[in-house]
Amino acid sequence: MPVSDAHAFLITMPGAEAAAAAAPLPAANPYQRPAAVQRVAVRSRRSLIRRVLAARAALPRLWALAMVTGFLAAGAIEPVPDGPDPVVPAWIAAIGDVTLLILLVAVVLLLAGQRAGYGLSTYGSAGLVLLAALCPATGHHVLAPWWFGQLAITMGLLAGSLALRSRAARSPAL
Repeated sequence: MPVSDAHAFLITMPGAEAAAAAAPLPAANPYQRPAAVQRVAVRSRRSLIRRVLAARAALPRLWALAMVTGFLAAGAIEPVPDGPDPVVPAWIAAIGDVTLLILLVAVVLLLAGQRAGYGLSTYGSAGLVLLAALCPATGHHVLAPWWFGQLAITMGLLAGSLALRSRAARSPAL
């Protein structure tokens, strides 16, 4: 039988056989799992909890990304206003400014993982729907196919915000 380096070391080491024989074996407890198995079970439970919490924290950030993407896409498909110098009424400009501010605060809250951002994103996307609906009504743009795309994007943002807001209201606080 070939002798490995580890075996050769134990054989040549003086008193190795006596030390190995004198070492007591741990008593086996049939009612308790070995410590290594217990640690693995605890780690898997902890990792599951971490994954669930990470998924819950990722959802607001993903929605913030969707809100910014939808806002930019809705603005990108809008053509140049009609007329040489289209004038937007002051009350529509005020609605636009407030909507933009609400969306900015909502995105900041959602990036921070705060559920309050869902409510603000609902109000901000409702403002976007209102602005998209008022655009051809005030003569700022002529009704054209791009308008239906813009309205679909803003309605999608509103529907998603409402769904996430109601989901956040039903789930327990973290």
